[in-house]
Amino acid sequence: MQPRSYVKLLRLAPQKKRSKASHPVDDSKYLESMKSNASGPTLDSGAESATDTDVLLRALVNDFGNSPLTNGRRMRELIQFDSAEFRRSAVTLLRGEADRRGYRYLLTLLWTHDLLLPILSDESIPIDRALFAAQVAADVDPQLHIRITRYLIATTLEQQTIKETEATRLLRILGSINDSVSLQPFVRQMLLHPSARIRSKLSLLIGRSQSGNKSLATLLSDPDARVRANAIEALWHNQNPQICTLVRAALDDANNRVVGNALLGLYFAGDTLAIHTAIKLTAHPEPLFRATAAWAMGETGDPRFLARLGRMLADSVGPLRKAVFRAIGLIKKAAAARAAGPPLRISILDVVTLANGKTRVQAVLTANMSASTIDAPPTAFVIESNGALVTEYSCAARSDERAYIALAVPRGAGLGEEDCLIVEQAIKYCVRAKRVSDQWAIAWYSAGEPRTASTLTLFGQALDSDPGAAVVSARASYTANPVALNRAAEARSNRFETDPSLLASLRGLIAGTPGGSGAKHLVAVVPDPEFIEDHVLAELIQVARACRLSIHVVSLYPAPQYFRLCCETQGFYRETTSLENLPLELEAICAGVAKLYQLEFAHAGENHAGDNHELALDVHLPSATGKCYWRRPGFLESAGYPEVA
Repeated sequence: MQPRSYVKLLRLAPQKKRSKASHPVDDSKYLESMKSNASGPTLDSGAESATDTDVLLRALVNDFGNSPLTNGRRMRELIQFDSAEFRRSAVTLLRGEADRRGYRYLLTLLWTHDLLLPILSDESIPIDRALFAAQVAADVDPQLHIRITRYLIATTLEQQTIKETEATRLLRILGSINDSVSLQPFVRQMLLHPSARIRSKLSLLIGRSQSGNKSLATLLSDPDARVRANAIEALWHNQNPQICTLVRAALDDANNRVVGNALLGLYFAGDTLAIHTAIKLTAHPEPLFRATAAWAMGETGDPRFLARLGRMLADSVGPLRKAVFRAIGLIKKAAAARAAGPPLRISILDVVTLANGKTRVQAVLTANMSASTIDAPPTAFVIESNGALVTEYSCAARSDERAYIALAVPRGAGLGEEDCLIVEQAIKYCVRAKRVSDQWAIAWYSAGEPRTASTLTLFGQALDSDPGAAVVSARASYTANPVALNRAAEARSNRFETDPSLLASLRGLIAGTPGGSGAKHLVAVVPDPEFIEDHVLAELIQVARACRLSIHVVSLYPAPQYFRLCCETQGFYRETTSLENLPLELEAICAGVAKLYQLEFAHAGENHAGDNHELALDVHLPSATGKCYWRRPGFLESAGYPEVA
């Protein structure tokens, strides 16, 4: 460190404003007051240490608004006295807050002495402070982005004098202060950088706006294949739909590396086109493209590609065989990591054949031992129809922001004490994951009451004349309070009450459906088969449709009539052999209200929709996996209900 004059530092201390009646204040006394008031390092009175400049600079910046001319002059003298020490003190100061006017002048002073860019790249300064400083500096100098790009090119591509972490930090700052359209030549040069981390940071400069799309289109048409490939790689994990459209076009590129990066980018973005295209690429006549397909499959860690890679292994030699071996190893490693995590619970709620011949699968994902839903990209789903892998499918997530859910659950002579407790615990299990915006209602019905289905009428003033339905409407009030719902779910404390029949409960809940906005659902638990006359069933369906209410049923026995009730009201029919499975069945339906995944696919060859009796659905996330099987209920063919939705 160069020796400095302590007396000179005293002369640089800011002067307090003096009125005509006041006596002059000695500089040394003023400095002592600055030492005690500055929110920086304390000063050792007997040392010529660097903390002298820290305290002086902080005092000048904080006092800048009181005397800008004097304090500005002294800051200039201080930086001329020792620019290296001034830079170190400025870094310390920029870590905290300061007077805005003094802050701006400090940044201007640093900029004019070519000290700002090294400071912005200093990792000891929090990134949010560096971004703020860059925004202020950009107001001072509108050409700041040009200077940063020149500095990056000189220090990363030519001299190699800047660390990778510092370069990526400056790229982030650059992306925050300027649009990418004016940086096209710089972006092209930086895409040739050997560091993948630096290239990936260019996604801050590409695709940020409409001009970003123009930049990407220009880069993807660049004659240099390295620029095209690196431009795609820089956009990995960017899920902007407009960007994905441009990346899909790169699948037809003549260079195998560009195609491979586009495949991986689309897979990371959740575009299922990458799956079919990767499998198709394994049959490419050029070995380089087949090796690229193997590489992309391995990088995804997706086990659905193992069978195809196994067939490639039998036909490959040399470098291609090595690439296939590597891909298989990466997929098995990823599978081991998923197996070590908690299992996913997958429930297929419905499988129907659409009018266009496609099959639609509706499923929900929940965490193990929890009714909370799981987010998954479309590429995480693996569908097998009648034992054949489905490679072309679409996936969309549907979620209702607000929902009303009514539960009709049994108790009484038809159920024992233990069964009633199972029903009670099943309700409380699902209430745990209730969304704050949702309102629920619970209605108990008697499982042992005689059936009076043929006498029910659902129109006009019939509600007032049906005491059972009126009781349900009075008791089952909608609430968003989980405590109140848990209290309503306690079967034992309410056994003295007289419960209506199931059909009266359905009728009362339908009539009491709120008329406000939000999805409306009714979930009924049916412990034994109960016949409903056709005209009553038709009336239930008609009124539910008028209320836009979906009816879901969990039945312990095959119940074709309730299956029809669910189908006609866009609800889900669940069949279980044991009441102990009720918590999981209710969880699946309630979770489907919160988030439902709809997958559609067409069958190829002889595996057409009419033969779709068996279906397997796997979901693979980075740290979890799960599998579910579905088989069409056996009574569907005999019942004669249409499958086409």
